[in-house]
Amino acid sequence: MGERERNEQGRYTETITPKRVLDTLRDADEPFMATGDVADALGCSNEAARLKLNQLQDEGTVERRNVRGAVVVWWLPEDGEVAHER
Repeated sequence: MGERERNEQGRYTETITPKRVLDTLRDADEPFMATGDVADALGCSNEAARLKLNQLQDEGTVERRNVRGAVVVWWLPEDGEVAHER
């Protein structure tokens, strides 16, 4: 596995940005996506996708629902109002 990129302060740079996640949800063929599908589209682990999606949910930018056991689906709010694009 390659080295992660670091910024000028030596901190790891964010590769899974809110914009990338929102674009992934917006460009999906379905009105919702499972966590694993988001991870696959972003090329990251399920855990990394889940953490970013939870952050966006806490900000009110995406919504979620548990549908079966551990399966969680995510979607953009119907009003189309996205905090990271205001």
